[in-house]
Amino acid sequence: MSMSTRTLILGTAKKDITPDSSLPLSGFASRHGQRFEHIDNRIHARFFYFRQADDGRSPSAQSLLVAADLLNWSNRLVGELSASIEARLGIPRECVVLHATHSHSGPASKFGVRLGDPDQAYLALLREAILAGAEEAMKNAESVTLESGSGECDLGWNRRMIVDGSATHSQNKTGPKDHELQVLRFRTEDGCPKALLLHYTCHPVLSSENALTSEYCGYAVDSLESRLGGGTVVGFLQGTCGDINPYMNGDWHGLAAVREAGRRVAEEAERTLALRMKPIETATLRARRYSAELPYEYVPSQEQLMTLRLEGGPLEREWAEFLLNHPERIRSSATFEATRLDIGEGRSLLFMNGEMSVDFGLFVKSESNGSVIPVAYSNGMIGYVTTALQLQEGGYEPRESVLYFGLPASYDDQAETTVLQVLKKAIDARREADI
Repeated sequence: MSMSTRTLILGTAKKDITPDSSLPLSGFASRHGQRFEHIDNRIHARFFYFRQADDGRSPSAQSLLVAADLLNWSNRLVGELSASIEARLGIPRECVVLHATHSHSGPASKFGVRLGDPDQAYLALLREAILAGAEEAMKNAESVTLESGSGECDLGWNRRMIVDGSATHSQNKTGPKDHELQVLRFRTEDGCPKALLLHYTCHPVLSSENALTSEYCGYAVDSLESRLGGGTVVGFLQGTCGDINPYMNGDWHGLAAVREAGRRVAEEAERTLALRMKPIETATLRARRYSAELPYEYVPSQEQLMTLRLEGGPLEREWAEFLLNHPERIRSSATFEATRLDIGEGRSLLFMNGEMSVDFGLFVKSESNGSVIPVAYSNGMIGYVTTALQLQEGGYEPRESVLYFGLPASYDDQAETTVLQVLKKAIDARREADI
């Protein structure tokens, strides 16, 4: 076990990333072609800059985590911002994590089909805010201690139900789920909370209204920041919620439900803060990235796409047109990435660049004995990553979503095995580093 006594240093910032004008929202095809009608609440990016000073034995380490009220980050934008942060601030790009809470009521950052196109003026605003927030967080960095605790919230349930041999979306109380709400608290030397990180696993899809909102995730952290005061920055980290939706009291949706769900998450976080927090010893700060290629089942030919563009259904025609206009997306595989960030003794965050089924998060927790927290929607988006069984069952996540994401095909039946190997490698490497 590591016996490091190196001090953890943390800087924080919060930047408003609300659009200056109305634009299309990303997340629901029902809003296709529309701009949002009003702002329910403003959206933000929150910054957490980690550093350990050189102790004379090991080189200094630093990492930046950004949590934003967005559906996801495009691979291109991640590459641009990571390179800019490295060039301007000296944080290695492999140590930068751009995370999205997966709100389905925010601006788009990546191109897809019927899910809202990126607004270039907004992307310029977003880039400026991210660079400014990162710099601000570096400037107020100070020594902190870390505490960890967990509670339980029954908001999220499995959404895949097999009915008459077909996969549909409805509450499945017997399906895999993850009700754990994890809280990380960082205190300054005078005992004041400088930052919190909340981790929970549930799709932010309570409102399909054409209104800009940070969804339940944003309401929860806004509430905690208000109650804690003192400039505490609270970030929400979304788990592997690819097949997990919010269900409570039957037909429960809309902006009122967003606020109620946020309140419930915040209240459980407060109970955890009051009753269940335990100190975590400082350990060596590390960021490590692991990757593997996930092959698609097949690669559509130009001829097939041209035929579908003329003869397919409405969505198929748009998908074929999209791929023909973006031939760089017609590839044989996509790169799955997992970035492990070690922030304390036996406490790590594992970030994944896909829309992951909950089984993968449960695997990470089980394989690591709860020491590694699984976080999806980070450093890009390669679409839904499902289990082999889900691929066989079909349905939205492994099959139908391909058209909306603008992918050439579903991943093949070996994707689950490959992903589990990458995740296990990341977990095992953490164990070896602690010996």
